Amino acid sequence: MNAYEREKLFKNTPFYRSIGIDLKYMKNGKAEIVLPFDRKLTHEYGLIQGGVIVTLADAACAAALLSLLENNEEIVTISLSVNFIRSVNEDLTAEAEIIHKGGTTAVAECAVYSKSGKLTAKVTDTFMIIKNSALRNFPEIK
Repeated sequence: MNAYEREKLFKNTPFYRSIGIDLKYMKNGKAEIVLPFDRKLTHEYGLIQGGVIVTLADAACAAALLSLLENNEEIVTISLSVNFIRSVNEDLTAEAEIIHKGGTTAVAECAVYSKSGKLTAKVTDTFMIIKNSALRNFPEIK
């Protein structure tokens, strides 16, 4: 799978599309994605629910790693640590970077910012890299 196909796969992921995730770029182990504020993503106090922020960060980390993968490699998240800094009710931007890519694992860091530029969360995400994976046997996402 080449870089164009990986970007297309990311952009067409049904779950990401359903919550409004918008990929800005994924290249050279870095990625940026944006999530526009939507009331359906909030909890009872009108703030973006923490799980949505984690999803955004995990998606950004995955996009950053996808930009570095070989044709025979696929990934799955195996561990994620999050520190929530503040609650928000505005658009979010996640900026991720790969800090380690080995033969079987990779580690990414991500900062999530509010539209006003305030740090909302910091995430460390660990992935398993699977070579010649059966994941490729799943139906293609169109």
